Amino acid sequence: MRKNKKASGFGHWSFTVILIIVLLWWFMGFATRDCRKNTDCQKDSYCDYRYTCQKIPVIEKDVESDYISKQNAFLMALGAAIVGGLISYYVLKNEQKIKKDETKGNEKK
Repeated sequence: MRKNKKASGFGHWSFTVILIIVLLWWFMGFATRDCRKNTDCQKDSYCDYRYTCQKIPVIEKDVESDYISKQNAFLMALGAAIVGGLISYYVLKNEQKIKKDETKGNEKK
């Protein structure tokens, strides 16, 4: 049994004070929000993850540049196919040449 019990209440009081501070901090954060849902903002705004109203960005799409980028992608794919085909052709041609040289070397022996 403990004879000196003067400090036994310190843990409870410190926990209570810390709990009150955390709850006050949470309530202040909850009370200072601009919005809680999208309908709390104007028509051209939305409620983001920080609970502030943000303007909805308007992205204008240029149809002509989209066509050009698709055309460039097609040309790049076509070029890659041609280069890949040429590399494959030369590799296979060299393999056949090496095999012919090996068979000729085996026949001479």
